[in-house]
Amino acid sequence: MPGKTRRPISNPWKLTVLLLAACAGLATAEPLSLLNTPFITNTTLKLHARGYYLHRHFDTPQTQETLALGGWVDLESGEWHGLSFGLTPYTSQRGAGADDRDGGGLLRTGQKGYTVLGQAYARWRGRDSEITLHRQILDTPMLNSFDVKMTPITFEAYTLENRSFTNLALTLSQVEKIKPWSATSFHSLSEAAGFAGTDDGMTLGGAVWTTEPLTVQVWEYYAHNLANSVYAQADARWPRTESITWLLSAQGLHQQDVGAAYAGEFQTGMGGLLGSVIWNGFTLTMGGTITDHGADIYNPWASYPGYTSLMEEDCNVAGEKAWMVGVAYDFATVGLNGLSAFMNHSESWTDESRGLSDPEQVEVDFTVDFKPRGWWQGLSLRARAALVRNSLSLKGTDYEDFRIIMNYERALF
Repeated sequence: MPGKTRRPISNPWKLTVLLLAACAGLATAEPLSLLNTPFITNTTLKLHARGYYLHRHFDTPQTQETLALGGWVDLESGEWHGLSFGLTPYTSQRGAGADDRDGGGLLRTGQKGYTVLGQAYARWRGRDSEITLHRQILDTPMLNSFDVKMTPITFEAYTLENRSFTNLALTLSQVEKIKPWSATSFHSLSEAAGFAGTDDGMTLGGAVWTTEPLTVQVWEYYAHNLANSVYAQADARWPRTESITWLLSAQGLHQQDVGAAYAGEFQTGMGGLLGSVIWNGFTLTMGGTITDHGADIYNPWASYPGYTSLMEEDCNVAGEKAWMVGVAYDFATVGLNGLSAFMNHSESWTDESRGLSDPEQVEVDFTVDFKPRGWWQGLSLRARAALVRNSLSLKGTDYEDFRIIMNYERALF
């Protein structure tokens, strides 16, 4: 049973503090002069429209099919003495899809549309630092927007980023709540992980050091009463000639339970290597990962950074070994600007029986992207297909997935 939980200050108090701080600053300026400050005159409004069709068929048999229409608008004030504010409402509405083909994650349960205020933040920049308070996007390896559905994942968090040291970026954040893809409200991270009646968040910190040709990053994610995760990654890039560039990357992750251990006691980890070469518009990639036998990798909130995590499968169950190979091509090399495509193939297996007669999993993905220019600037089209055989995370299930995504971005002012 979950133990005693730590409860943060309630949302009304948080919003009250933010509003009082804003009002105190506004009160120091003359009304007419305030209207002429960058705070008002540099306000921006950007539209991001999205249409998304998903068809996924399992051999159980089961089919998920949805067409959703929606998107969001970003409203952000200009900076005034380093202070700015932002609001982003999101929406996803049903275009088509039978009730018995629910489950694709583009809409709420029952193929129902939703609208939610996903971002609402106050931000201050100064002294080589940036402080962001309340509802926001996070962009870290294991806690991120995971923007592969209709709307991204957002968080209620209190984040400090600092670049006072040369080539070094530091991040510290107290993350209290999360809004999953199709949710209409925010929940504590422990509740979103499936532990009803709990109210625990996460403290994360990271350091990213960059100097040519190397980038090294280390992150720690302390999910209170759940798990502590330490993730490290190193990336190197070597331009050998004008037409050839080599890339090499290594990663590692260690996890174990902490506190009341709502998810049970465990200890696990993973490691991976990835190499790529870019030549005349082609990118050729090969990599592999190994997951410890102790437990599956635990990350119920966002995307997983493993090199063999492709469109569908993360390749991170206990004892899983995986390799992948991919090829991408930018058709601008032959004059077709805005058109690109890539294919990835992965195979994985585990020594654990997991109740399967066949321990080997195969995934093949295809993606085509088109971003026209000129009058259609801001439009992007993506077609994706995935074929999975003997999913180790879904007890040997076979399935196919097909998606078409349209995005359109335009600054309204």
